[in-house]
Amino acid sequence: MTHKRVVLIGILCLIMTITHAQTDYAALLHIETGIVEVRRVNTTAWIRLPVGAETPIGVGDTIRTGFFGRAWITLLDGAMVYLLPTTEWGLSAFGADADGFIGVTITQNGRVIYELTQPELFTTFKITSPHLTLTYPANLFAVQTTETATSVVVADGEARVRADDEAQSPYTFMGENVGVRGDANGVSAPIRLDVPMTFSQLDGRLDGCIGVIQTGNQRDLNVRVGPTENYDVIGSIPNGSTVALMGVSPNGERYRVAYKSNFGWILAQEVRNTCDNLPVYGYNTLERQYGVIAPTEIELRLLAPFFGMPTDDDWFYYGCDEDC
Repeated sequence: MTHKRVVLIGILCLIMTITHAQTDYAALLHIETGIVEVRRVNTTAWIRLPVGAETPIGVGDTIRTGFFGRAWITLLDGAMVYLLPTTEWGLSAFGADADGFIGVTITQNGRVIYELTQPELFTTFKITSPHLTLTYPANLFAVQTTETATSVVVADGEARVRADDEAQSPYTFMGENVGVRGDANGVSAPIRLDVPMTFSQLDGRLDGCIGVIQTGNQRDLNVRVGPTENYDVIGSIPNGSTVALMGVSPNGERYRVAYKSNFGWILAQEVRNTCDNLPVYGYNTLERQYGVIAPTEIELRLLAPFFGMPTDDDWFYYGCDEDC
């Protein structure tokens, strides 16, 4: 047995001896910023923790982040879990065998980035959702779970996902710069993505219809947060660019498009396309961005593959400049 394995087993034993309400603790939670709350197993109350606080968490505990909340979860030295705003994350199972290999089962709703420096330490590392189950983790990957779909994007390493939690069901293999999405229709084929590998890009590749920006004045086309001119401008798309059309306003005057790490609305008359039967969105549609304010260097390292840098998407980074 190597010295590193002995150290890891020792750390595991130390963590597992810390108990609260007859629950073994398996990980350490660190509050980065904003509102972050914990609900302990077999309780109903949410406990808000101050920025900078650290606390052990165990099986059955749940963490949730607010609009600007961000937090880290350390699963020994083998895995770092980075919770983005408006996310709920729970530890369903945690254990180790006699050789020190670890098994983990996680549930989540929202957006989480996972980094495993030693994935070989885990006999199982499952992330379950109503739409798919990740059964084997990559070194660096991100997961987004909403009410209707779960998306997985891999930046480094290899991962496997299944349509359900049955070990006998076929799995989908994912390599680097690849994303898949599970929804009511099953798990999609692996989709090759460009960096930054945003979840909106994945949705655009799966559901969008391609259009080309062709403005009459040859200028860039404004992107708004909603389908009328009463909504704020959040950026622009250069003339001549291709876009993934995701929907249309009731009067057909504006298209919903995949835009950076989210979605936005542009004038339909400035887009050349042959798209039919696009979903219709109401005039009260508002694209909500749950981004990051003042990220640290460590955060930026994890965010960049999936959301770009502040210079790439100042909507996600809330106006951060190059020194953010």
